[in-house]
Amino acid sequence: DKSMTESYRHLLTFHHCTWALAIDVLGGEVQLSSEQIRRRSIHTRREWLAGTVLDKMCALIDIDALDRQMLANTVLQGG
Repeated sequence: DKSMTESYRHLLTFHHCTWALAIDVLGGEVQLSSEQIRRRSIHTRREWLAGTVLDKMCALIDIDALDRQMLANTVLQGG
């Protein structure tokens, strides 16, 4: 969808990954205390979801787990 791709202004890259996250708005840096983070104890279907920060309405992403999933999806799709 062209309108979706036009809304992204930034790409967030990671040094060891072959993919990037497309971002429309950068909100700046946020410091979190461990008390604010609700960590997941069981990683089932969404291994990459490390936890949530409810008062910020956001997810914490385990980049290494997401990278493994992206690689596995690429292999399964024959790419």
